[in-house]
Amino acid sequence: MANQSRRGRWIETVVISLLLAVITASSAPWWWPKVVGLFDDLTGRAAASFSGGCGGYQLYAQNRWNPVGASIRQAPDPLARKSGGFSPNEIVAVDGWVHAKVAYPNNPVPYDSDVWFHLSDGNGWVAFGGVRGAPTDLDPTGRSNGGIPAATPTGCRGQLN
Repeated sequence: MANQSRRGRWIETVVISLLLAVITASSAPWWWPKVVGLFDDLTGRAAASFSGGCGGYQLYAQNRWNPVGASIRQAPDPLARKSGGFSPNEIVAVDGWVHAKVAYPNNPVPYDSDVWFHLSDGNGWVAFGGVRGAPTDLDPTGRSNGGIPAATPTGCRGQLN
């Protein structure tokens, strides 16, 4: 009789443990976002701060080749978190630029550049290949030139902090 009682308690303990494991596995613990956030800086996916630059100027989201428009990234890195974008030929207000990781290495010169533009409102970065110095027309054949490249004035060069 004592063995059956112990066995019953053991089975009850195992069943309760399994139920608790299933319940807690269905949602992340309260500390999980803090742990994941520790790795943002290591992966280059945290918002990157910027210093230097200039008073600002305007560019245009590219409309020459598909996919049109420009992505906003949290850091000057093609793997950084995407936080929005610009429609084709939409004005992109920037206040400086930096050299960083090449976003589009297979684009033709000069759109394979490692330049990234910092948005004037501080909300992120756009890659050189995603913007132009003037509005462009769509070329679905991909055979025309890319349009007027975005300006990179020397006085607007900044640095990552």
